Amino acid sequence: MARKMMQSALVLLLAFAVVAALGGCSKDKPGATPKPAVGKAAPQAAAPAEKASIRLKWFAYGNYVGSYVARDSGIWKNLGLDVTVHEGGPQLDSCTMVVTDSDQFGIASPDQLLIARSKGQPVVAVAALMQKTPIGFLVHADSGIKEPKDLLGKRMRFIPGHNSVHEYMAMMKLHGLDRSKVREIINTTTLQLFLNHEVDLEPIYVNYQPLIMKKRGIPVDVFKPSDFGIDSYGNILVASEKLVRENPKLVTRFIKGLLDGWRKTHADPAMAASLLVKLKPNLDPEIEAGIAAGTKEFMEREDGRMGWMTEEKWSHVIDLFQQGGVIEKKPDPKTVFTNRFMEEIYGAAPTAPAAPPKP
Repeated sequence: MARKMMQSALVLLLAFAVVAALGGCSKDKPGATPKPAVGKAAPQAAAPAEKASIRLKWFAYGNYVGSYVARDSGIWKNLGLDVTVHEGGPQLDSCTMVVTDSDQFGIASPDQLLIARSKGQPVVAVAALMQKTPIGFLVHADSGIKEPKDLLGKRMRFIPGHNSVHEYMAMMKLHGLDRSKVREIINTTTLQLFLNHEVDLEPIYVNYQPLIMKKRGIPVDVFKPSDFGIDSYGNILVASEKLVRENPKLVTRFIKGLLDGWRKTHADPAMAASLLVKLKPNLDPEIEAGIAAGTKEFMEREDGRMGWMTEEKWSHVIDLFQQGGVIEKKPDPKTVFTNRFMEEIYGAAPTAPAAPPKP
């Protein structure tokens, strides 16, 4: 009996030795690919960022710095986007760049969008970056120009196709004024004719050129068509109908990132300006910070819904530019913009409170 117990113990010891040996053989050798532990998921590689690009309406400066802030501060990156920012210029139309797939997004003015659609280009507004137009005209402090009728007999620098011209045309038509009584001087040299007193009106963005005049100590006034019935959006974000239809998730993330870039800009305009100066050392950081800060009044809404659009306002904008001769036919406002992405970001439009019961 004792002998059988000793044999059984010996068998158990041999079995343990075999198991231990096999366990040692299962250890990874140097240079071998490690095996995932049982019951644990293998680490997953991060999904590559989705690429996109935006075409600015003009060269890089303070009115477009929100795009650079969204890119360089990592806002778009955190949303899974790898965004390239392309500058615009006088020979580049952002609507055309979008519908030809050169860029996924573009910054345009409402008149540019309406003209593009009148030519059959399938491009739509997906956000209103500026709720109000920043278009205006510098006038000399002693010019006496205070209202539209005062333009008659004056000289204006005229840039064919520019949104300042289109808003001027709409304003003159709205007030029943004869454009032939204004001397429209075609010239593309910024400020030169005005500083030489060769023109009485210089087309501007009201948050830009007045800062230059102030820094130079030159007394000027600002004439704004928006004070006389031209209630238009300013810069808008456009995309192709195809992109809106086929990749709406990209559009939502892109818009959210861009709007957050502008919020970060308004919180720290000096920081935003510093990003621009790194790209373009010839820019004046003080002026660029002032321009960036000045966009806030045009972009903000009382309800906090930056980028939001309404059919009522688009109808008004379409009427202005059709009556002013910028476009021939009035499109259905529902075809020129979509608010679906604003609703995804903010929720549905708030309803007006119910009227109190009558006594």
